[in-house]
Amino acid sequence: MTEGTISVIIPVYNSAPYLELCLESVLLQKDVNLEILLVNDGSTDYSNIICQEYANKYQIIRYFQKEHTGTAASRNLGIGFAEGDYLFFLDSDDYLLDGTLRKLLDGICKTDLIIGGYKYQNQNRRTNADEIQKSGVFFPIDAVHLNSITGNKLFRTELVQEFDILFPQLQIGETLSFYHQ
Repeated sequence: MTEGTISVIIPVYNSAPYLELCLESVLLQKDVNLEILLVNDGSTDYSNIICQEYANKYQIIRYFQKEHTGTAASRNLGIGFAEGDYLFFLDSDDYLLDGTLRKLLDGICKTDLIIGGYKYQNQNRRTNADEIQKSGVFFPIDAVHLNSITGNKLFRTELVQEFDILFPQLQIGETLSFYHQ
């Protein structure tokens, strides 16, 4: 069983209706050491209140507030403050299934990145939107096959920080650009 701490970076922008489910799904992950970095990107709803309440209640949650500059800037702020061995990016309107982080952590072993599947839910209907067709070690050229979903990848923090890999501030494609780096 691979050990280490996972830094879960959650950019938050006007996601109050979904935020508690997102946070509870992370907090309920079993057999993993976590730090949760909530980055409020200038929300105008009551997301900030929810973030502050969770940060006050749980020592593993660190809360940051900033002006609205976008998801990329929020993720980059989280990368800069992450202290865990691994990075996991989760959107505040998404949630994790039981055991997700443990499975990713067990799979990463001595690699720098592991990619899992994900399910898409719309109007209470779940479908397998992406089933990983390959397993094993991939070369950088295989990055062209990465999807833009953030909540199914675990990165080695040391690699991201050492090479200063950040999300670019783009209108579209910021996650794919990050992955290609």
